[in-house]
Amino acid sequence: DRPLSGEIARPDRLMAAMRHGVLNGGKRLRPFLVMESAALFSADGEAAQRVAAALECVHCYSLIHDDLPAMDDDDLRRGQPTVHKAFDEATAILAGDALLTLAFDIIAGEATALPA
Repeated sequence: DRPLSGEIARPDRLMAAMRHGVLNGGKRLRPFLVMESAALFSADGEAAQRVAAALECVHCYSLIHDDLPAMDDDDLRRGQPTVHKAFDEATAILAGDALLTLAFDIIAGEATALPA
């Protein structure tokens, strides 16, 4: 086995925490503005979708980390338990970090994909 075989480990708990941080409500105003701006300027729709998704990942990362006990210590976000309350502090940190990393992966896209 090669260390970088192209397979990505996706621990269930981490993925659930990431989903909790991203899909737990919100207006999605930032991605909406990206898509509308792209349409206004006739930009490439696929590229705009990548930027919009990456921007939402960065925003959710910042919210997850902002809610941590060392920062604002919030119990609720959008009327639901924050990631560190629904899971635990370590998982919340990893989920936020993973979302930030995912944002860069989305932006890089196929340009940095490992060969099959």
